[in-house]
Amino acid sequence: MTAREILAVSINGQPIPVVPARTWKSGHTLNLAPYLIADSSNELQIRVSGMEGPPALLVEGPRAIRSGIDWQVALSSEPDKREQAVIALQGESQLMGKYNPLRTSSKFPFYLTGFLLYCLLIIYALIPLRLKPWMKSADRWMDTWVNQRSPATKSHCNRFLRQHGFCLLLMLIVAVVQLHNVIDYPHTRSHFDWKGHVDYIQYVAQHWRVPNPTDGWEMFQPPLYYFSSALIYKIFGGISAEPASLKAVQVYTTLIGLGNIGLAWWMLWMLFPDRPRRRNLGFSVVAMLPMNFYMNAMISNEIFSGGIIGLAIFLAVRYGFREKLRWRDAFLIGLGCGLALLSKYTGLFILLSTMFLLLLRMINRRGNWRWGLLLVTVTLALCGWFYARNLMLFKDPFIGNWDPASGFHYEQHPGYRTFGFYTRFGSLFFHLPEYARWSSFWDGKYASMWMDTHGTFLNPGDRRTQILGTQILWLALLPATAILVGFGKAVKSLLWREWDHPYLILVLTSVLTVISLISFTMEVPTYSTIKAFFFLSLISSLGVFAALGLDTMCLQLGRLRWLLYGNLGALYGIILYLFWYRGT
Repeated sequence: MTAREILAVSINGQPIPVVPARTWKSGHTLNLAPYLIADSSNELQIRVSGMEGPPALLVEGPRAIRSGIDWQVALSSEPDKREQAVIALQGESQLMGKYNPLRTSSKFPFYLTGFLLYCLLIIYALIPLRLKPWMKSADRWMDTWVNQRSPATKSHCNRFLRQHGFCLLLMLIVAVVQLHNVIDYPHTRSHFDWKGHVDYIQYVAQHWRVPNPTDGWEMFQPPLYYFSSALIYKIFGGISAEPASLKAVQVYTTLIGLGNIGLAWWMLWMLFPDRPRRRNLGFSVVAMLPMNFYMNAMISNEIFSGGIIGLAIFLAVRYGFREKLRWRDAFLIGLGCGLALLSKYTGLFILLSTMFLLLLRMINRRGNWRWGLLLVTVTLALCGWFYARNLMLFKDPFIGNWDPASGFHYEQHPGYRTFGFYTRFGSLFFHLPEYARWSSFWDGKYASMWMDTHGTFLNPGDRRTQILGTQILWLALLPATAILVGFGKAVKSLLWREWDHPYLILVLTSVLTVISLISFTMEVPTYSTIKAFFFLSLISSLGVFAALGLDTMCLQLGRLRWLLYGNLGALYGIILYLFWYRGT
């Protein structure tokens, strides 16, 4: 038998000792035989209570005592008023995916044929050139010439608009859409704990000190976003001027999100100065990611922390790979790492990646231990006090509201993970997008990156949203594959060509972030942890990987590369249409 929180058992009024379980997931096994009266009716009574929600009880054993309609239920406030028990155990049928409109359509065989041909195109784009003898050498020469022209040959193209006009135009379009969204989008529409974030901002605006994790649902978070937002909140009138002051915080958050996309453009420009096509393709992917559109209008530290950690990654890439690292470079990288750790716990990954780089450089006699010492000193000077406080008070520097020590504890269905959950992928192409978060880790991450699977911005029950959302998930398979291809090319470059390259930081932070997310979904195995916006700090990295992958696919498609451009154009058009907020 399993019950929540508190359990008391008696037979015929005689209490039976029960050892309390550590968690409601742990059952109790009891031997009732010694307490039964032979040849007589026996009454089994179980009292349960819940500290954080309605109490629940499951009794298993002989048919006579199993949970069912034979049980009578009474509230402690009305012990004499007994009613038939409600049967809540329905298995997990409610979590099984429901087919999307394309799958249920009478034209599904036609759609499926098109999708399979599309998958074949992606596979064809992954086949190396040397395995395609039928491709004309002229196509290969033309692509090589476009991407590897010498500076003298393309000197007439060096004007700024010719180099960056496409990215600037796309950035302008994205900014217009997101600023429109933030004006019309009510922050209370969000399902991502908006009340906890607002409470934190209001607390700081009133007290101007960092709260304890026990003071509120989101108050375990590092404080940088909340102090900067509280300043905006107070400038625009504070609590007496709501909702205008909270709308100002929304706009501030959106601008930070747009700045994160701008950093991705800068990173691409820095790494690929002579590859305009590569830059344009990579930037188009990160600029048009739906998770940017549905997240940036919210009051949440996720957008801010993504931007600050992205800035730290940018600083590490820009200054960490100079032939001779300077004191100023180490200071700036340490400053970025410290601010990142004051924004979110995952800022730790950029610090670890940078320290690993410095360690490799010292081993290869390319670096100086003093640079690492300065970097760590600056980082700890900025954020060490916050993590030291958590360690002293809660014995855990990274305490969260999922830890009982915070004063909060919650469990959500289904409450466990299996090996298959982390190895499956693909059901999201045929089921409604919101069911992806229950299907598998990769389905959930992919779907929430390219669609609003939690229904916090769009209406998931709207048929138009379901149709367009499914089309987005199908068309996004190509850029998503390109990101994986680009990641593989970066890893290959590090292993076989040059380890001391900016790819090292991008690869390490990406790997550590993914590992931490897998670990987090195991520690808190609920649907609410399957959210791709935890990747917002990797926007610049995703842009670089997408640039490498898409450029490679263009080269290998030859004259068919127009199909790739058409795919991206159709995908971006649907995204812009669907994520223009209309008050849903």
